[in-house]
Amino acid sequence: MAPNNSFETVVDVYNPLGEVLFHQRVSGKACDIVIPRVHMSGSYLLLINDDRANDTSHYYLTYNLLDVACAQELPTCRTMESALDVKADINLYYFMMPEQMNGLTIKEIDRVIEPFGIIINANDYTILKDNVKLHFESPMANPGSIIYLALSDNAGNDTGGYKIDFIKDEGEEPGLSAPVALCREGLSFTLPPSGHLEITSADIDAGSYDDCQIVEMKVTPDNFDCLTVGEQEITLEVIDNDGLISSCTTTIDIRSDLELVLDECQRIVIDDDFDLEACREVIASATGGSGDYDFVWSNGETSPLATICPGDVANLRCEIFDNNGCSVAKDLWMPLGVNVLCHSNGKKVSICHVPPGNAEARQTLCVSINSLKAHFGHDDYLGPCDGAGGCGEESEVSLKTHENGHLTISGLVAQQGDLVRVNLKDEFLVRNTKIDLTLVDALGRNFYHETALASSIEFLELQLPSSGLAPGMYYLLLRSLDGSSRQIPAPILIK
Repeated sequence: MAPNNSFETVVDVYNPLGEVLFHQRVSGKACDIVIPRVHMSGSYLLLINDDRANDTSHYYLTYNLLDVACAQELPTCRTMESALDVKADINLYYFMMPEQMNGLTIKEIDRVIEPFGIIINANDYTILKDNVKLHFESPMANPGSIIYLALSDNAGNDTGGYKIDFIKDEGEEPGLSAPVALCREGLSFTLPPSGHLEITSADIDAGSYDDCQIVEMKVTPDNFDCLTVGEQEITLEVIDNDGLISSCTTTIDIRSDLELVLDECQRIVIDDDFDLEACREVIASATGGSGDYDFVWSNGETSPLATICPGDVANLRCEIFDNNGCSVAKDLWMPLGVNVLCHSNGKKVSICHVPPGNAEARQTLCVSINSLKAHFGHDDYLGPCDGAGGCGEESEVSLKTHENGHLTISGLVAQQGDLVRVNLKDEFLVRNTKIDLTLVDALGRNFYHETALASSIEFLELQLPSSGLAPGMYYLLLRSLDGSSRQIPAPILIK
């Protein structure tokens, strides 16, 4: 800028390779020089040449860094007013490229000025000057890009005010664009030990934005406790400086870290002191939550150590509560009472027989209570092998025979309405053989009956009744009608 006289000069900037980065012919007291972003370190040459070789005016240089820390944010939703000052530094602004923009104008307010302006978009820039008004076209930039606007007085002697307006779409009034609310998805939160959780807008906001300025964001609901564990729908409300509001909704998962530690598959080994009518002790524990717990068993017990008797096994359940009101429960299967009876006479029970040294060959047997002594010391245990009784879940009931004639039967855990697939293997599969399927409970009561033709298929499918089955042990009886009258009891635990 020349403080006294106008000058006519040519200004050039060269990079370290001698390439021209900027070239501008100046007539007046001021000139803005724009050096785009460069990726080359080294010495740059600024050349100022008097175009007519007759000017002796002094001048001075000022420097502005293209950084938002050195610039004032320019609102795109309303008119911005400011002023030029004699010998002042460049008025440097920045704005975020909006979704819709048809350019911007700079115009004097109270007196004629001679604005000199530059729009800078990355390495591209546009220079305009006029005696009264500037009109910039919309820069070719993606929404959200940072755009700089530098303004100064071309003559270097004006102190008038000016206003900057963004040109909206036809019919759109400035300042009436609502903010855009964006919510994060798939969030989960765990209640702290206090049992009370507060969620803020920072937890939910996914980059909400506005043409002008967001002044407030709030979440509703924002407080959660044990009563709200599970999926909850919340709303993020965004308010801009014009009072315009927009919102978005999302579903969050509120969780409790309260956990009930309990073996859902209780195993009772048949040994010397075995007593079929004896009650058994089961212990549970808890972690997480508030650290103080209440235990409630379905048979009325209220301590971590519960005594379960044969008459308690129906719908056996343990539930724990902490001081915050959070709770968690588990169903428990005990091989006692009706859970192990396998005959309607009430004198036979199912056991898992484990041959010594050959655990893989274990098999489910339905034996007389009086013969249980024969199974002492073999690691045999009450209830079916695998699958049933909560000891694991099988997707199929497998029926097969070995060369020695013993059957290996795997049970499964199912629910009412489930589709059960029965694999038929080895000599049990006989072409064109009819098979009788009957579903009975531990007391031998019939709940389902069907006759199927095995033919060349290798499996049968059984649709369990969708209602009428109380939780407990059932048996699927498969009987071959080829004259051999072979019958196989496959255990099924209905949960």
